[in-house]
Amino acid sequence: MSSQPALAQRYERNRDETPLPDLWQSSDNRCKPHFHSSIELVHVTQGSLTVYLDDQKYIVQENQLMIASSYTVHRYQSDESNRETIIIIPLSFVPSMQKTLRDHAFNQPIYDLTNDIRTRTVLELLSDGWTEYNVETKKGLCYTLLGLLTANVGLSPQKNSTRTTQMKDMLIYLQENYQSNLSMEALARQFGYSKSRFSHLFNETLGCPPGAFINALRCQHAARAMLESDQPLLEIAMNAGFECPRTFYRVFKQYYGVTPTQYCNAHRTAQPSSP
Repeated sequence: MSSQPALAQRYERNRDETPLPDLWQSSDNRCKPHFHSSIELVHVTQGSLTVYLDDQKYIVQENQLMIASSYTVHRYQSDESNRETIIIIPLSFVPSMQKTLRDHAFNQPIYDLTNDIRTRTVLELLSDGWTEYNVETKKGLCYTLLGLLTANVGLSPQKNSTRTTQMKDMLIYLQENYQSNLSMEALARQFGYSKSRFSHLFNETLGCPPGAFINALRCQHAARAMLESDQPLLEIAMNAGFECPRTFYRVFKQYYGVTPTQYCNAHRTAQPSSP
């Protein structure tokens, strides 16, 4: 079973930092709000998955495909048992489609694959042979998949509402400033709201309080630093934005389910392989 922190880590490793696509299997998926330039596809193969795209809620059923267009804010939650295949395709990996996919959104965020044997076949080919394929094969299949979706689903110019644009601005600001000392009062003023209104709007749209989202970013930062450097834990905690070691240990264990030391020991002996 996949956990929310594990998925968050997977996203942090692969978001817009690599030109290569990624694919993995997941179950009972949960993921905090995020967005990126890459196209994200979720093929539900069992059960159903609750998905929020910008400020809209969708239930993705078995044999349906969720399409998160470029820079669409999305998050998942599992209200029942499910299994899915997740595919991330960076726009730079499909250069001839890059500008079109950056400036346009798919007409339907949820696509039923029941009567589309061609798209199902490409998804099965990607899933079954992903670890064995070379880059050229992956590129060809990704182009084919996106070409079929473009033809069958269609594209329209990106149209973001004022609220959606502001939510993206908030996420960008938090992702760039989570290491700083952020108070709710200062954040609210930054976007022209009262503290209570800002908290309500953030929670209503993104499904979690601002403080929880900031702590998630700090925990992910600390987890990466523990695996990639030999810095002392105290220094890592401070650099991530935590005010004191006690808060760091408490929040980290709450988020990952283990202490920082346990997390570090487990992941250093079992690093995930690259695609």
